[in-house]
Amino acid sequence: MSIQNRKAINWALLCSGVVLCLLPAGCRDKSTEYYNRGCRYLDKEQNDLAISEFNFAIKIKPKLFMAYYGRGIAYYNKTNYEKGIRDFTRVIEMKPKFVDAYISRGLAYNDKDEYDLAISDFTRAIEINPRDAGTHNNRGIAYYYKGEYEKAISDYTMAILIDPFDTNARYNRGLAYGKKGQYNQAISDYSKVVEIDPNLGVTYLTRALALAEIGEYALAISDCNKALEINPSSAEAHYSRGLTYYLKGKYNEAISDYTKAIEINPQFTPAYLRRADIYYNKYEYDKAISDYAKVIEINSTLSDIYFNRGLSYYKIQEYDKAWEDVHKAKSLGYKVPSGFFEMLCDVTGREE
Repeated sequence: MSIQNRKAINWALLCSGVVLCLLPAGCRDKSTEYYNRGCRYLDKEQNDLAISEFNFAIKIKPKLFMAYYGRGIAYYNKTNYEKGIRDFTRVIEMKPKFVDAYISRGLAYNDKDEYDLAISDFTRAIEINPRDAGTHNNRGIAYYYKGEYEKAISDYTMAILIDPFDTNARYNRGLAYGKKGQYNQAISDYSKVVEIDPNLGVTYLTRALALAEIGEYALAISDCNKALEINPSSAEAHYSRGLTYYLKGKYNEAISDYTKAIEINPQFTPAYLRRADIYYNKYEYDKAISDYAKVIEINSTLSDIYFNRGLSYYKIQEYDKAWEDVHKAKSLGYKVPSGFFEMLCDVTGREE
């Protein structure tokens, strides 16, 4: 039960500690007016207008490095990472010790899954300013996604030493401990986050998963309940509680929570899958088939789901439909057990 969603990681915000300052009246020319307007548009998240203003500023004053930086942030906000990186690189060429440009370019590289380049930029930023907790946190995230959990933990720990109230770094260190199977350490970090900010519902959910891993199901359910108090419409909270009920062997309660998660978010495939598995084990094959069909409707590339639905069809003796699903699963790369496939060939009269 590990958190796979990339959004589970908390980033130090791109503009955290990065302020695009309006240039003072004393140094104003036309480029300054365009630059200042660009900053105002950026503050309002009007990125296209900001880019336009920064373009005018750069045309008039090609060495106005802050205009390149502001435009880079606007491109980053639009997820146009290549153009953002290009502008941040231009800033670095003009101002090699401008730490924010390294941080922002590192974030862009991280979002492009170019983790080594991101680490290089965060490392340079740390060399310039070793006391910035956010940069240690961000480099830790890059290491986390590379699967280098010890290095990630080291960076998160440094961020916490710099700022003991940094909930991002503590939460992320908990995730890294979880990846290493060190659930007690993970729980300790999540508990500290809850102590600092008791209204972060996602922390209760993540701690619940860690508690369930060590068999503390009652505490895990309690955390899910707390998350639901904070956000009653959280599909993830119902799903997590359902998963804990399942591990406790309380299948009806698990089904109830999975169903609620689906009502809140009809595209939440993990809830359909878990509910289908319970239905299958309860011999309620029609209901399992219905849930597997919904998952296929949402994502038609999951080979194991075709196989599971095919197996369910086989159980209710709808062999032709079973054949179609199993054959589809095989075409998508699923390794169908040879004994089952031969048995299916026999009952359908078909050959591979």
